[in-house]
Amino acid sequence: MRDHVATLKMANGETVSIVTQEKYFRFFKALIRWGVDEAHIPTMPGEKIKIAGASKVKSIDQRRPYSPDQLKAIFGSPLYTGCESVVRRHKPGSKVIRDGYWWTPLIALTTGMRLGEIIQLDTADVKEEGGITYFDITKSEDGTKRLKTASSARRVPVPAILFDLGFAEMLKRADPKRRLFEEVEIGKTGFPSHAFSKWWGRFARSVGFQEDRTAFHSFRHAFADGCRDAGVPDALAKAVMGHTDGSVHALYGSKPPVALLKEAIDRVKFPAIDPKKLVGKA
Repeated sequence: MRDHVATLKMANGETVSIVTQEKYFRFFKALIRWGVDEAHIPTMPGEKIKIAGASKVKSIDQRRPYSPDQLKAIFGSPLYTGCESVVRRHKPGSKVIRDGYWWTPLIALTTGMRLGEIIQLDTADVKEEGGITYFDITKSEDGTKRLKTASSARRVPVPAILFDLGFAEMLKRADPKRRLFEEVEIGKTGFPSHAFSKWWGRFARSVGFQEDRTAFHSFRHAFADGCRDAGVPDALAKAVMGHTDGSVHALYGSKPPVALLKEAIDRVKFPAIDPKKLVGKA
């Protein structure tokens, strides 16, 4: 990457890559956009300004979905087959610890939810409508729960395969007044995904499925591929994943009903997950 990623030299001599420049610029634009929404400023200045070279880096550095072999390595790892202890989940052992570290990758792959969206879920965010259980992805007034974009606010049905793995039993044990996976720390930066993301990187290296262009976000890409392969209509896949549809048509009507989203999400298949092997003790 060093050959094609330009850097910005700071006053203290440190350099910042285009990827980091773009991230900082995106945060800054979000702040300005908030100012417009709150009527502190009349219009969004520099709406079309972009970081030079960012589009080239995006095309080169785009994350890839986890491959079938990587998914087999993940769900065949000691985390799921039996590990040594809470702090040594990459080492084979006799313990299957069905906590947030066990559930989070499964939810990410089978729903396409972002890591931060999963980690910040409150138990109360698991709701039901017409007999369908779903994750209610919202932001909170106190800022403890955030959304990446406005379209990120959505309802994501819990797929049948998660119930096969014991989701209902896990939910019964969860504290209704706390986060669903309280044992997963919120990073010191305030971003829900920070601590887990670092842990996942160490776990990936230890187990041996890490590759340069895959990371936890690759589960989301894998889910998108699964939707395509299952013939899920693009509009429904975007609704489940919280993607923005830029078409004029998308501005009309309401969001798809949760029953329709449930039908779509259950069409997606995951050969790497075998409930008979992973169910263990619920």
